[in-house]
Amino acid sequence: GLPLALELAAARVEALGVEGLAARLDDLFLLLTRSRRLAGPRHASLGAMLDASHRLLDEAERTLLRRLSVFAGAFAPKTALRVCAFGALGRGEAGRALAGLAACSLLVAEDGVDEFDAPRYRLLNTTRRYAAAQLAASGEAWIVAERLLHTARDDQEQKQEQVRSAAWE
Repeated sequence: GLPLALELAAARVEALGVEGLAARLDDLFLLLTRSRRLAGPRHASLGAMLDASHRLLDEAERTLLRRLSVFAGAFAPKTALRVCAFGALGRGEAGRALAGLAACSLLVAEDGVDEFDAPRYRLLNTTRRYAAAQLAASGEAWIVAERLLHTARDDQEQKQEQVRSAAWE
């Protein structure tokens, strides 16, 4: 995904200039299209590439990918499962789907690990925006956002309690 995005962006520099390209980065899917003369329809744009990748995922991976779009930055697998594993997507299936998304490079491993020595992951911005559109279309956006909010609140309360407990020791 990222090499294609770089290739498509580089092809626009001559026409738009670096500043023009930078000014249009908010509309990546329209900006990063390739002439059909240069490529087949499957690789005509970043959006088409993401569509093709999305179709190759199983249902659990598609569900998890769209739900992960609520994370603006890196996240721990444990947190992702707390937020995203509900309904037909249970924790075990979500864990398998998480590993599958990482294996096909839709998740990027960040430097460092969480408190359980598990890697932290993030979605590339273009993938996250694509997945967010899928989440909005699914009707689950409010549910997932609410679960993220509750998880963040619970984590914050737990950390505050740890600080209070440490102060008494």
